[in-house]
Amino acid sequence: MAISPPFALFVGPTKSGTTWIHAYLEARGDIALPSGMKETFFFDKVYERGVTWYQGLFPGAEDTRLRVEVAPSLFHKPVACERAQEHVPYAKIICTVRDPFDRAVSHYFHYRKRGAPQMSLREMAETYPDVIEAGLYARHAVQWEEAFGSDQVYLMSYQLLREDPEAFCRQLCEILEIDYVAPDPGLSGKQVNAAKVPRNLVAARMVQAVSSGLRRHGAHKVVNTLKHLPIKRWLYSGGAGLTEERREIKQQAVSVSEKMTGDWETFRHREDFPVRNEQMESA
Repeated sequence: MAISPPFALFVGPTKSGTTWIHAYLEARGDIALPSGMKETFFFDKVYERGVTWYQGLFPGAEDTRLRVEVAPSLFHKPVACERAQEHVPYAKIICTVRDPFDRAVSHYFHYRKRGAPQMSLREMAETYPDVIEAGLYARHAVQWEEAFGSDQVYLMSYQLLREDPEAFCRQLCEILEIDYVAPDPGLSGKQVNAAKVPRNLVAARMVQAVSSGLRRHGAHKVVNTLKHLPIKRWLYSGGAGLTEERREIKQQAVSVSEKMTGDWETFRHREDFPVRNEQMESA
C-alpha cells in the first residue's frame, strides 16, 4: 500500500531554512509529518528498512491531511531522487534556494557544531564534499525536474524567508494548496538551528555518534528525549566565539570553488529563479 497522497517532500539543501520550515509546519497542527521524528533519512541513509516502515510513519488513507517530510539531506543525491520518484511519484518537490557561498559558510559551521576542528573552508569541503556539492543548484534541480516533471518541482527563496517570513509562508501555503496560517510570533525573526561551536570537540563527536547510532536503530524517541536534557546546553554554552572565524570563512567563500561559481551563474539565469531581480545583482 502506497503512502496516501497528497504528499510533499522538501529536499533541502542543508542550511537553507528547512529546520524553520519544519517548525512552521509542525506548529500548524494540520499537517501529517513523520511520527516521532523530524527526518527519516529513508530515501538516502536507511532505505534498507523498507517502504512499509516508511509508510508506517504517516497516517492511513482515512486521514486526509497533507503528508510532508522535510528532508534536507536529499537534494544532491541522485539515488535519493530515484527512490523518491519510485515511491512517491505524485509528490510536490520543494527546494529552498540560498546563495551557495553563504550556504557553504553555514554548512561549514554545521560540521563545526558536530565536532569538526577549525580548518579552512576548502579543507572542510575536502573532508565533507556536501559543503560545496549540496549547493550546486543548476546541476541538482534538473535531476528532480527530470524525475518528477517541472510542474511538480518548486523553487523557494531563502532570502524571502529571512526578510519576510509571512510572505514566504503565504507562498508556501499556495504551493501546498493549504490554508494560510501566519507563522507563530515566536518563530518569526528566529533563526532556528543557528550555528554554535562546542566547548569540547571530543564530547561533540561522541554525542553526534550516539545520536546517529540511535537513529539508525530506530530509537528516535530516545534522541528526542536527549535533545531536551541539559547536556545540550552544557555542550554548547561557553563555546568559542564565532565572530572572527566566521569573518575568515566568509572571506574564503568566494574563491573556494570554481565549480560552485559556474553553477550559480548558470542557475541565476533561470526564468524561475526565486529571488527578485534587484537582489540578484548583489547575490
